[in-house]
Amino acid sequence: MDTGEYGWKYGSNQHKTELYASFTGTNQDLTLHVTGYDIDFVDELAVYLNGDLIGYLTRGPNNKLNGGDTFAIPASAQVLGGANLLRFKVKSSGWIWGVTNLLLTP
Repeated sequence: MDTGEYGWKYGSNQHKTELYASFTGTNQDLTLHVTGYDIDFVDELAVYLNGDLIGYLTRGPNNKLNGGDTFAIPASAQVLGGANLLRFKVKSSGWIWGVTNLLLTP
């Protein structure tokens, strides 16, 4: 589990509008676990896998962590043995946002 704090005005403040994370593809279905920070709207923070939208983080309390989210990452959507790119993109530049507790499980 990566418990780093990533985002804008949360953690390192290095990711104003988006964050990228990568993993090596497998032949197994995976689940992405992630906790969002200050997610005020249902479509505020989008999650993409290799350029395809896989969902949005759920709303949570203002300036606090939400209850956590999970996203299915089927083996058929992965690049087997190669780099797979997760992208977290906030809807509007300048909004406070963040992610933590990133984990992939089979």
